Amino acid sequence: MRIVYLCPDSGIPVLGHKGASVHVRSITEALQARGHEVLLLCAKLGAGNPVPGVARVVEAGTGGADLEAETVRLLGSGSVDLVVERYSLESGGAGPLCAKAGVAHLLEVDAPIVLEAARHRNLGDVDARLRREEATFRSTRFVMVVSSELERYVRGVVPEADVTVVPNGVDVGRFGTGPPMDLGLAPGSIVIGFAGSMKSWHGVEDLLVASQGVLSRHAEAALALAGDGPRMPMIREQVASMGFDGRIRLLGALGHEQIPSFLRAVDIATAPYRPSSDFYFSPLKVLEYMASGCVSVYPEIGDLPDMVAGCGVGYGAGDVAQLEEALEALVTDAPMRRALGHGARRRAQAFTWDHVASCIEQIAHPQMASSL
Repeated sequence: MRIVYLCPDSGIPVLGHKGASVHVRSITEALQARGHEVLLLCAKLGAGNPVPGVARVVEAGTGGADLEAETVRLLGSGSVDLVVERYSLESGGAGPLCAKAGVAHLLEVDAPIVLEAARHRNLGDVDARLRREEATFRSTRFVMVVSSELERYVRGVVPEADVTVVPNGVDVGRFGTGPPMDLGLAPGSIVIGFAGSMKSWHGVEDLLVASQGVLSRHAEAALALAGDGPRMPMIREQVASMGFDGRIRLLGALGHEQIPSFLRAVDIATAPYRPSSDFYFSPLKVLEYMASGCVSVYPEIGDLPDMVAGCGVGYGAGDVAQLEEALEALVTDAPMRRALGHGARRRAQAFTWDHVASCIEQIAHPQMASSL
Protein backbone atom coordinates (compact mmCIF):
# COMPACT_ATOMS: atom_id res chain seq x y z
CA MET A 1 0.00 0.00 0.00
CA ARG A 2 0.95 3.63 -0.48
CA ILE A 3 0.46 5.07 2.99
CA VAL A 4 0.56 8.65 4.24
CA TYR A 5 1.19 8.88 7.98
CA LEU A 6 -0.08 12.29 9.06
CA CYS A 7 1.21 13.88 12.27
CA PRO A 8 -0.36 17.36 12.49
CA ASP A 9 0.72 17.93 16.11
CA SER A 10 3.37 20.66 16.29
CA GLY A 11 4.14 19.46 19.83
CA ILE A 12 5.54 16.20 18.44
CA PRO A 13 8.90 16.83 16.77
CA VAL A 14 9.32 13.65 14.75
CA LEU A 15 13.07 13.48 15.36
CA GLY A 16 12.76 14.37 19.04
CA HIS A 17 13.23 12.24 22.15
CA LYS A 18 9.72 12.23 23.64
CA GLY A 19 7.68 9.04 23.62
CA ALA A 20 5.27 10.34 20.97
CA SER A 21 8.21 11.03 18.66
CA VAL A 22 9.52 7.49 19.16
CA HIS A 23 6.02 6.19 18.41
CA VAL A 24 5.76 8.07 15.11
CA ARG A 25 9.19 7.01 13.90
CA SER A 26 8.72 3.39 14.95
CA ILE A 27 5.28 2.85 13.48
CA THR A 28 6.18 4.41 10.12
CA GLU A 29 9.40 2.40 9.86
CA ALA A 30 7.53 -0.80 10.73
CA LEU A 31 4.99 -0.15 7.96
CA GLN A 32 7.79 0.55 5.48
CA ALA A 33 9.59 -2.65 6.56
CA ARG A 34 6.45 -4.66 5.74
CA GLY A 35 6.70 -3.57 2.12
CA HIS A 36 4.52 -0.47 2.09
CA GLU A 37 5.55 2.86 0.61
CA VAL A 38 5.26 5.32 3.50
CA LEU A 39 5.24 9.11 3.27
CA LEU A 40 5.48 10.78 6.66
CA LEU A 41 3.79 14.18 6.59
CA CYS A 42 4.34 16.16 9.78
CA ALA A 43 3.93 19.64 11.20
CA LYS A 44 7.35 19.65 12.85
CA LEU A 45 10.40 17.53 12.04
CA GLY A 46 12.67 18.64 14.88
CA ALA A 47 16.10 17.18 15.55
CA GLY A 48 17.97 14.74 17.75
CA ASN A 49 17.47 11.37 16.04
CA PRO A 50 17.98 9.99 12.52
CA VAL A 51 15.25 10.54 9.94
CA PRO A 52 13.05 7.41 9.94
CA GLY A 53 13.68 4.91 7.17
CA VAL A 54 10.58 5.55 5.08
CA ALA A 55 10.11 6.47 1.43
CA ARG A 56 9.80 10.19 2.12
CA VAL A 57 9.45 12.68 4.97
CA VAL A 58 7.74 16.04 4.43
CA GLU A 59 7.67 18.83 7.01
CA ALA A 60 4.69 21.02 6.16
CA GLY A 61 5.26 23.52 8.97
CA THR A 62 3.26 24.41 12.05
CA GLY A 63 0.70 26.43 10.13
CA GLY A 64 -2.36 24.24 9.69
CA ALA A 65 -3.11 25.69 6.26
CA ASP A 66 0.17 24.47 4.79
CA LEU A 67 -0.33 20.96 6.16
CA GLU A 68 -3.89 20.83 4.83
CA ALA A 69 -2.76 22.08 1.42
CA GLU A 70 -0.09 19.36 1.25
CA THR A 71 -2.69 16.76 2.29
CA VAL A 72 -5.02 17.94 -0.48
CA ARG A 73 -2.18 17.79 -2.99
CA LEU A 74 -1.23 14.25 -2.01
CA LEU A 75 -4.82 13.02 -2.08
CA GLY A 76 -5.36 14.66 -5.45
CA SER A 77 -2.36 12.88 -6.94
CA GLY A 78 -4.21 9.56 -6.91
CA SER A 79 -1.15 7.86 -5.40
CA VAL A 80 -2.42 7.33 -1.84
CA ASP A 81 -4.19 4.17 -0.64
CA LEU A 82 -4.41 4.92 3.07
CA VAL A 83 -3.99 7.87 5.44
CA VAL A 84 -3.12 7.05 9.05
CA GLU A 85 -3.57 10.18 11.14
CA ARG A 86 -2.28 10.62 14.67
CA TYR A 87 -5.08 12.47 16.43
CA SER A 88 -4.19 15.92 17.78
CA LEU A 89 -5.77 19.26 18.59
CA GLU A 90 -5.07 20.19 14.97
CA SER A 91 -7.03 17.22 13.60
CA GLY A 92 -10.37 17.56 11.90
CA GLY A 93 -9.71 18.18 8.23
CA ALA A 94 -8.10 14.97 7.01
CA GLY A 95 -11.08 12.65 7.51
CA PRO A 96 -13.47 14.65 5.30
CA LEU A 97 -10.73 15.25 2.72
CA CYS A 98 -10.06 11.50 2.52
CA ALA A 99 -13.77 10.77 2.20
CA LYS A 100 -14.06 13.27 -0.65
CA ALA A 101 -11.05 11.72 -2.42
CA GLY A 102 -12.22 8.15 -1.83
CA VAL A 103 -9.11 7.33 0.22
CA ALA A 104 -9.21 5.19 3.33
CA HIS A 105 -8.65 7.07 6.60
CA LEU A 106 -7.63 5.58 9.95
CA LEU A 107 -7.54 7.80 13.04
CA GLU A 108 -5.01 6.80 15.69
CA VAL A 109 -5.97 8.09 19.15
CA ASP A 110 -3.22 8.01 21.76
CA ALA A 111 -4.81 10.28 24.38
CA PRO A 112 -8.00 12.24 25.16
CA ILE A 113 -6.19 15.26 23.75
CA VAL A 114 -8.75 17.96 24.60
CA LEU A 115 -9.20 16.90 28.22
CA GLU A 116 -5.46 16.40 28.62
CA ALA A 117 -4.69 19.88 27.30
CA ALA A 118 -7.42 21.42 29.44
CA ARG A 119 -6.04 19.68 32.54
CA HIS A 120 -2.33 20.30 32.00
CA ARG A 121 -1.92 23.14 29.47
CA ASN A 122 -4.77 25.57 30.25
CA LEU A 123 -6.54 24.97 26.94
CA GLY A 124 -9.30 27.49 26.32
CA ASP A 125 -12.75 27.09 24.73
CA VAL A 126 -12.95 23.46 25.79
CA ASP A 127 -16.59 23.00 24.76
CA ALA A 128 -15.85 24.04 21.19
CA ARG A 129 -12.81 21.79 21.14
CA LEU A 130 -14.91 18.85 22.35
CA ARG A 131 -17.45 19.48 19.59
CA ARG A 132 -14.63 19.46 17.06
CA GLU A 133 -13.31 16.25 18.61
CA GLU A 134 -16.69 14.56 18.17
CA ALA A 135 -16.80 15.68 14.54
CA THR A 136 -13.27 14.32 14.02
CA PHE A 137 -14.20 10.94 15.51
CA ARG A 138 -17.28 10.80 13.29
CA SER A 139 -15.33 11.74 10.16
CA THR A 140 -13.37 8.49 10.10
CA ARG A 141 -14.82 5.04 9.73
CA PHE A 142 -12.21 3.40 11.92
CA VAL A 143 -10.42 4.43 15.12
CA MET A 144 -7.35 2.74 16.56
CA VAL A 145 -6.52 3.35 20.24
CA VAL A 146 -3.64 2.24 22.47
CA SER A 147 -5.62 1.25 25.58
CA SER A 148 -8.97 -0.04 26.77
CA GLU A 149 -9.58 3.23 28.64
CA LEU A 150 -9.26 5.13 25.36
CA GLU A 151 -11.69 2.70 23.75
CA ARG A 152 -14.21 3.59 26.46
CA TYR A 153 -13.48 7.28 25.95
CA VAL A 154 -14.02 7.23 22.18
CA ARG A 155 -17.20 5.18 22.51
CA GLY A 156 -18.41 7.68 25.11
CA VAL A 157 -18.08 10.43 22.49
CA VAL A 158 -19.35 8.40 19.51
CA PRO A 159 -21.10 5.22 20.77
CA GLU A 160 -21.28 3.65 17.33
CA ALA A 161 -17.57 4.14 16.62
CA ASP A 162 -15.69 1.14 15.30
CA VAL A 163 -12.71 1.01 17.66
CA THR A 164 -9.79 -1.41 17.89
CA VAL A 165 -7.31 -1.49 20.78
CA VAL A 166 -3.70 -1.87 19.61
CA PRO A 167 -1.15 -1.25 22.41
CA ASN A 168 2.13 0.46 21.72
CA GLY A 169 5.10 -1.55 20.53
CA VAL A 170 8.81 -1.92 21.20
CA ASP A 171 11.84 -2.70 19.07
CA VAL A 172 12.86 -5.80 21.01
CA GLY A 173 16.10 -6.20 19.05
CA ARG A 174 17.43 -2.85 20.29
CA PHE A 175 17.06 -3.74 23.97
CA GLY A 176 18.68 -6.31 26.25
CA THR A 177 21.99 -6.49 24.37
CA GLY A 178 25.20 -4.47 24.32
CA PRO A 179 27.28 -3.01 27.15
CA PRO A 180 25.62 -1.30 30.12
CA MET A 181 26.00 2.43 30.63
CA ASP A 182 28.59 3.45 33.20
CA LEU A 183 26.52 5.15 35.89
CA GLY A 184 29.48 5.89 38.12
CA LEU A 185 28.14 3.69 40.91
CA ALA A 186 30.06 1.25 43.09
CA PRO A 187 30.67 -2.20 41.57
CA GLY A 188 27.97 -4.68 42.55
CA SER A 189 25.30 -2.00 43.06
CA ILE A 190 21.69 -3.10 42.73
CA VAL A 191 20.29 -0.30 40.61
CA ILE A 192 16.69 0.88 40.87
CA GLY A 193 15.96 2.86 37.72
CA PHE A 194 13.44 5.17 36.10
CA ALA A 195 13.38 6.49 32.53
CA GLY A 196 10.91 9.17 31.45
CA SER A 197 9.88 12.78 31.79
CA MET A 198 9.79 14.39 35.21
CA LYS A 199 6.10 15.25 35.25
CA SER A 200 3.74 15.08 38.19
CA TRP A 201 1.75 12.05 37.00
CA HIS A 202 4.90 9.95 36.60
CA GLY A 203 5.27 9.86 40.40
CA VAL A 204 9.06 10.17 40.69
CA GLU A 205 8.72 11.91 44.07
CA ASP A 206 6.84 8.83 45.32
CA LEU A 207 9.71 6.68 44.07
CA LEU A 208 12.20 8.79 46.00
CA VAL A 209 10.19 8.47 49.21
CA ALA A 210 9.87 4.71 48.76
CA SER A 211 13.58 4.37 48.00
CA GLN A 212 14.65 6.22 51.15
CA GLY A 213 14.15 3.24 53.44
CA VAL A 214 15.46 0.71 50.92
CA LEU A 215 18.71 2.62 50.42
CA SER A 216 19.05 3.08 54.19
CA ARG A 217 18.76 -0.65 54.85
CA HIS A 218 20.84 -1.89 51.91
CA ALA A 219 24.21 -0.31 51.24
CA GLU A 220 24.38 -2.01 47.83
CA ALA A 221 21.13 -0.40 46.62
CA ALA A 222 21.37 2.64 44.33
CA LEU A 223 18.99 4.79 42.31
CA ALA A 224 19.37 6.15 38.76
CA LEU A 225 16.87 8.52 37.15
CA ALA A 226 17.01 9.34 33.43
CA GLY A 227 14.88 12.22 32.24
CA ASP A 228 14.02 15.88 32.65
CA GLY A 229 10.90 17.96 32.95
CA PRO A 230 8.95 20.48 35.03
CA ARG A 231 9.31 18.56 38.32
CA MET A 232 13.12 18.37 38.06
CA PRO A 233 13.91 21.30 40.43
CA MET A 234 11.77 19.74 43.17
CA ILE A 235 13.28 16.32 42.52
CA ARG A 236 16.80 17.73 42.82
CA GLU A 237 15.90 19.28 46.18
CA GLN A 238 14.36 16.03 47.38
CA VAL A 239 17.44 14.04 46.34
CA ALA A 240 19.77 16.50 48.07
CA SER A 241 17.78 16.15 51.30
CA MET A 242 18.00 12.34 51.26
CA GLY A 243 21.72 12.28 51.99
CA PHE A 244 22.86 9.35 49.82
CA ASP A 245 25.89 10.94 48.23
CA GLY A 246 27.16 8.88 45.34
CA ARG A 247 24.25 6.42 45.36
CA ILE A 248 21.63 8.47 43.52
CA ARG A 249 22.30 9.51 39.94
CA LEU A 250 20.26 12.19 38.15
CA LEU A 251 21.27 11.71 34.52
CA GLY A 252 19.02 14.29 32.90
CA ALA A 253 17.42 13.71 29.53
CA LEU A 254 18.97 10.92 27.45
CA GLY A 255 18.59 10.44 23.73
CA HIS A 256 16.42 7.47 22.88
CA GLU A 257 19.46 5.71 21.42
CA GLN A 258 21.01 5.81 24.93
CA ILE A 259 18.07 4.17 26.70
CA PRO A 260 19.05 0.55 25.86
CA SER A 261 22.47 0.94 27.47
CA PHE A 262 20.94 2.75 30.45
CA LEU A 263 18.48 -0.09 31.03
CA ARG A 264 21.30 -2.64 30.71
CA ALA A 265 22.70 -1.02 33.86
CA VAL A 266 19.38 -1.23 35.74
CA ASP A 267 18.29 -4.18 37.88
CA ILE A 268 14.82 -2.97 38.91
CA ALA A 269 12.91 -0.65 36.57
CA THR A 270 10.07 1.47 37.92
CA ALA A 271 6.97 3.14 36.49
CA PRO A 272 5.53 4.83 39.60
CA TYR A 273 2.49 6.46 37.99
CA ARG A 274 0.23 8.43 40.32
CA PRO A 275 -3.38 7.25 40.85
CA SER A 276 -5.76 8.08 38.01
CA SER A 277 -9.41 7.26 37.40
CA ASP A 278 -8.83 7.37 33.63
CA PHE A 279 -5.37 5.87 33.13
CA TYR A 280 -5.25 5.75 29.33
CA PHE A 281 -1.52 5.20 28.76
CA SER A 282 0.19 2.36 26.96
CA PRO A 283 3.62 3.17 28.41
CA LEU A 284 6.58 2.81 26.08
CA LYS A 285 8.86 2.84 29.11
CA VAL A 286 7.35 -0.34 30.53
CA LEU A 287 7.63 -2.16 27.21
CA GLU A 288 11.26 -1.05 26.93
CA TYR A 289 11.91 -2.22 30.48
CA MET A 290 10.46 -5.61 29.58
CA ALA A 291 12.40 -5.89 26.33
CA SER A 292 15.59 -5.13 28.28
CA GLY A 293 14.94 -8.05 30.61
CA CYS A 294 14.40 -5.76 33.59
CA VAL A 295 11.91 -6.64 36.26
CA SER A 296 9.30 -3.86 36.41
CA VAL A 297 7.64 -2.36 39.46
CA TYR A 298 4.36 -0.81 38.36
CA PRO A 299 0.99 0.39 39.73
CA GLU A 300 -1.93 -1.95 39.10
CA ILE A 301 -4.01 0.50 37.04
CA GLY A 302 -5.25 0.64 33.47
CA ASP A 303 -3.92 -2.03 31.13
CA LEU A 304 -0.59 -2.37 32.95
CA PRO A 305 -1.40 -5.67 34.72
CA ASP A 306 -2.35 -7.26 31.38
CA MET A 307 0.72 -5.82 29.69
CA VAL A 308 3.20 -7.05 32.30
CA ALA A 309 1.27 -10.32 32.81
CA GLY A 310 2.97 -11.49 35.99
CA CYS A 311 6.50 -10.63 34.81
CA GLY A 312 6.88 -7.78 37.31
CA VAL A 313 5.75 -6.67 40.74
CA GLY A 314 2.56 -4.62 41.01
CA TYR A 315 1.37 -2.39 43.83
CA GLY A 316 -1.55 -0.10 44.59
CA ALA A 317 -1.17 3.16 42.67
CA GLY A 318 -0.10 5.95 45.02
CA ASP A 319 0.59 3.55 47.91
CA VAL A 320 4.18 4.48 48.74
CA ALA A 321 4.42 1.81 51.45
CA GLN A 322 3.51 -0.90 48.94
CA LEU A 323 5.99 0.55 46.45
CA GLU A 324 8.71 0.36 49.11
CA GLU A 325 7.76 -3.24 49.90
CA ALA A 326 8.04 -4.17 46.23
CA LEU A 327 11.49 -2.58 45.96
CA GLU A 328 12.60 -4.24 49.19
CA ALA A 329 11.50 -7.68 47.99
CA LEU A 330 13.39 -7.33 44.72
CA VAL A 331 16.57 -5.83 46.17
CA THR A 332 16.87 -8.81 48.52
CA ASP A 333 15.99 -11.58 46.05
CA ALA A 334 18.32 -11.88 43.05
CA PRO A 335 16.77 -15.15 41.77
CA MET A 336 13.34 -13.48 41.67
CA ARG A 337 14.78 -10.53 39.77
CA ARG A 338 16.34 -12.83 37.20
CA ALA A 339 13.25 -15.02 36.78
CA LEU A 340 10.88 -12.08 36.36
CA GLY A 341 13.32 -10.31 34.04
CA HIS A 342 13.61 -13.35 31.77
CA GLY A 343 9.83 -13.67 31.70
CA ALA A 344 9.46 -9.98 30.87
CA ARG A 345 11.85 -10.30 27.94
CA ARG A 346 9.76 -13.16 26.54
CA ARG A 347 6.51 -11.28 27.17
CA ALA A 348 7.82 -8.24 25.24
CA GLN A 349 7.87 -10.35 22.07
CA ALA A 350 4.08 -9.94 21.94
CA PHE A 351 4.42 -6.13 21.68
CA THR A 352 6.48 -5.37 18.60
CA TRP A 353 6.08 -2.47 16.20
CA ASP A 354 5.75 -5.06 13.45
CA HIS A 355 2.67 -6.36 15.25
CA VAL A 356 1.24 -2.82 15.38
CA ALA A 357 1.87 -2.42 11.65
CA SER A 358 0.17 -5.75 10.93
CA CYS A 359 -2.87 -4.59 12.90
CA ILE A 360 -3.06 -1.46 10.74
CA GLU A 361 -3.05 -3.70 7.68
CA GLN A 362 -5.90 -5.79 9.08
CA ILE A 363 -7.89 -2.65 9.85
CA ALA A 364 -7.18 -0.98 6.52
CA HIS A 365 -8.08 -3.74 4.08
CA PRO A 366 -11.85 -3.92 4.82
CA GLN A 367 -11.96 -0.13 5.13
CA MET A 368 -10.31 0.29 1.74
CA ALA A 369 -12.65 -2.21 0.12
CA SER A 370 -15.65 -0.03 0.96
CA SER A 371 -14.10 3.37 0.35
CA LEU A 372 -12.14 2.96 -2.87
